[in-house]
Order: sequence, then structure tokens, then C-alpha cells
Amino acid sequence: MDKTISFKLTAEDIKRYEKQIAKIDLNIERELLQKIPHKVEALLKYGKLSSIQLSLVLDISKLIAVLGNIPDLELSVRRMIIFALQYFYNPEDDIPDNVVGLGFLDDAILVRWIIDQVMVKYPEYFQA
Repeated sequence: MDKTISFKLTAEDIKRYEKQIAKIDLNIERELLQKIPHKVEALLKYGKLSSIQLSLVLDISKLIAVLGNIPDLELSVRRMIIFALQYFYNPEDDIPDNVVGLGFLDDAILVRWIIDQVMVKYPEYFQA
């Protein structure tokens, strides 16, 4: 029996995030790409990562790779990725990062949702 718990965004969450994505300022990309490694390092300093945190770090790495490796990336996809990176970087998002055991759950769910959206348009960058 699989005891894996699956979390998904609600339709209401998706609509709210889509509105925020549409307003993303693409000019923050460079600054975010400089800040994200520091956030990841801080997360790693906590010690052993949970499976959720580990998946989050791997997914963040994938999104950064897509930004760096696809020169003609669609603007809508670029906005989604920048939104996901900004959400991860913000410690005071829907569930603040300092909430023990849950602080990165919302980040992981949102980032995974963005990965799934990007995979539809660029599946070749996510194959093993």
C-alpha cells in the first residue's frame, strides 16, 4: 500500500497564482538568480532535508537550468519560472518558511506545479 501523500493546488490557488504570474517583472530575473543559491545554502544548513525539501531543491535547480539553457524561452514560461523562484525566495509566503515541518510545503507544491506546466512545453529538458 502506497502511503505517499499527494498535495495539489486548489483551482482558487491556481487562479490567484496565475494573476500574480501575469504581473511578474522580468527584470528581477538576474537578481533572483544571484540570491537563490544563498537561500538553498541556508536550507542545507538546517541539516538533513526532508523528502519535500529535497524535491524542492531539485526542482528549483531544474527551473534555473531551463532559464539558462533555453535562449528562446517563451515569455509566459519565463514569467512562471521567475514567479516560482521568487515564491521560493520569499520567506513570508503562504506558509512562512520558519513554520517547522511545513514551511517549505507550499513552496514545493507551487514549484512542482510550475515544473509540470513547463514540462508540457519543453518535455525534452526533463527526461532522464
